[in-house]
Order: sequence, then C-alpha cells, then structure tokens
Amino acid sequence: MTSPVLISRAIERLRRLSTKDVMNVRENARNKGVNEVVEACDGELRRRPAQEWTTSQAEQHDEWAKAVSGLPLEATIRWAFTQAQLPSADEIWTIRWLADHPGCSHEELQAARGKGDISLILGHLVFERHGCFGAFLPHERDQSSVLLIKNKSPEGVRYWLKPEASTVFRELGIL
Repeated sequence: MTSPVLISRAIERLRRLSTKDVMNVRENARNKGVNEVVEACDGELRRRPAQEWTTSQAEQHDEWAKAVSGLPLEATIRWAFTQAQLPSADEIWTIRWLADHPGCSHEELQAARGKGDISLILGHLVFERHGCFGAFLPHERDQSSVLLIKNKSPEGVRYWLKPEASTVFRELGIL
C-alpha cells in the first residue's frame, strides 16, 4: 500500500514534469493500482496542449500560471504578452490585421498573409503562453478563442479580437 504522503507528493509535482514523465508516472500508478495518482495524471494531461512539453517547458508554464493566478483576462493578456513572451513579428502582423479588419474570414486573413500558416499563428498566440491562459481554456472551445471571438458559419469562420485583447494590445502599442 502506498502512503498518502507519497501520493500527495507525486500529485503535487505533476505540473512541473515533462509530458513523457507524467505518462510514466501514470503508467506506474496504474500498475500499482493507485487510482488517485492515475486520475491526477489524466487531469494534468488534459490540462496541457496536445504537444508534449519538456520538463523546462512544464516548469515555465507552471511559473506563469502561478504569476497570473486569479487575474482577470485583461490583466492576464497584459502579463502574457509582456512578461511571459513578447509577441513575434508574425503575431503582431496578425493582431493588427484582425484589428483593422474586424469580422474578416479565415480565407481573407490567409490571403492577406500570403502564407498557409495563419491557423498556426492564431493558435500560437495562446499556445506559446499556455501557462498564462490555462485558467481560461476550460471555458473556451479552442485556445485562440481566449483572445478571439469566432463566428463559425457554413460560409466559414470570421474573427474579431475580444474587447479585452484589443484594449491590452492598444495599451502595449501593438495596435
């Protein structure tokens, strides 16, 4: 039988482990019948983006999550784009284009960009700062919806920056 203290310690450290290590802890716990740890591992894996994190990435995102814990969306966006990771040139271009063309379609945005990477850029606005936005993700259908309003229709997807994102990006001089 495993001690409650050891179980608690194993669960506490999951947020700072690589994805591979979390999967290994899960497998070991499953083999030992420690369902509480298996469930905690499952929760941690669901909380993360689909791409695997290294230990250093897991630690970084955990630190960011702690730094923004309890902040409203606007303050979280500000912190994420100034303290966690500054926006890339591609992200700045995309944010500006969205602000200048509210309600634009995915196809219009893709054509203006002239490259096939717009979905990746939109997703990475949040993905690269996942630790900051994790608290908001359970309420959204996908990562970029933390910053964007999306209208999916038979004609395609249309995008608007959320008011909180527009406010912060203006304050930061991105817009």
